Amino acid sequence: MDPLPGKDGKPRTDRLGLAWQSLEKALALFDEVIDAGIERFGALSVAETQTRRMPANPLIPAHFTYADALNVTLDHAAHHRGALSQYARMLGRDPKLPYLDIPDSFTEKPFMPKTPTA
Repeated sequence: MDPLPGKDGKPRTDRLGLAWQSLEKALALFDEVIDAGIERFGALSVAETQTRRMPANPLIPAHFTYADALNVTLDHAAHHRGALSQYARMLGRDPKLPYLDIPDSFTEKPFMPKTPTA
């Protein structure tokens, strides 16, 4: 698969451009981003998240606090979870609710990365 095109139309060769090529690459990037978020948000108190503005970022309005960004991220994640659940239902699957069926949702083979065989 070719990398995703960038704004200039040329293929992106950074991790984001390549992540969609395989589930393993996407999961690795996802883990890296989650770890960075935990490090950044975890270093702040609740009060700081509600008052401290996010650093300059083309995706986040300048007036957003860390709490605002977290709320938008949670809403966005819920949107994608809902969409993926609907796609699974359209394919005849029974998606597990991550809040109630956590042990089951982590062990379903259709959603697990393939383990390399030796």
